[in-house]
Amino acid sequence: MTAPDVTTAGGRLDLDAAHAQMSRVRAFEEAVAEGHRDGSLPGLLHLSMGAEAVAVGLMSVLDLERDRVYSSHRPHGHFLAAGVDPRAVMAELAGRETGLCRGRGGTMHLMSEPVVMATGIVGGTLPIAVGHALRQPPGAVVVAIFGDGAVQTGIFHESLNLAALWKVPVLFVCENNGWAEFSSREEHTTVGGVVRYGDLYGIPAAEVDGADVAAVAEAAAELLAPVRDGAGPALLECHIARLRPHYEGDWREHRAEGDPLVAVEQALVARGVAAEALAERRQADVHEARALLASVLADEPAADPRHDRDLVFARSPR
Repeated sequence: MTAPDVTTAGGRLDLDAAHAQMSRVRAFEEAVAEGHRDGSLPGLLHLSMGAEAVAVGLMSVLDLERDRVYSSHRPHGHFLAAGVDPRAVMAELAGRETGLCRGRGGTMHLMSEPVVMATGIVGGTLPIAVGHALRQPPGAVVVAIFGDGAVQTGIFHESLNLAALWKVPVLFVCENNGWAEFSSREEHTTVGGVVRYGDLYGIPAAEVDGADVAAVAEAAAELLAPVRDGAGPALLECHIARLRPHYEGDWREHRAEGDPLVAVEQALVARGVAAEALAERRQADVHEARALLASVLADEPAADPRHDRDLVFARSPR
């Protein structure tokens, strides 16, 4: 499985193609938010609106035939940007048998081949990503994505320490939205930036505006080159905005500035692309995402609990 190509023939990021991919990710989550509000998508939902540039920029510099990605509790954008079938993702959120995990994992426990897994445990995929990276073939890497709240967990430091000590081919990517659930960064740490942990563990590190898809792609590519050559891990801090509250339905709604879709659209307009054409693309993507949700709800079979035992236990031949 490969991610949608958003690069030019020369290997540079195609900004218009990147916008198209970011628009589809945003529209998918907008449809999901609507489905949650009307009760058709039950359960706890954490949306990644505001992080689309990180997902698309990262995937544009990976070889997803060999590289692998581990996500967090806001995983939808990572899976979609990596080329995972949107219908299978939507079916999983809707608890349908045709979902990625046959409707049993839900939003925080998606699994696929290129993006191996998401988790509801803060920082929970970091040590798994390090272990996976130890078994990667030469030249292939693992990308471990986490939020800034995970930096205050012991598992973050254990993972960086072992990766640095053993020169593991993993790129740690922090989506820093400035919030750990309901606490601002200033309320839970005195460390100014996640990028500073690069110096602490002696690994290359960089920070970038996570709303700038081209900057994310460039910074990730630069850090990944020595990782692929066996130099050990690296750390990328992407500053993003959390455009939705911590979870859908949270009454403590949080709004932030820094929409990556607005940023890429402004850059495209400055290059001569018509704003009307970009708006039409957005509307078309929203319509398509709503139609996808309606189709999944109407046509895909619900997960049947009678099959649950077969997914947990296996009968040994006598």
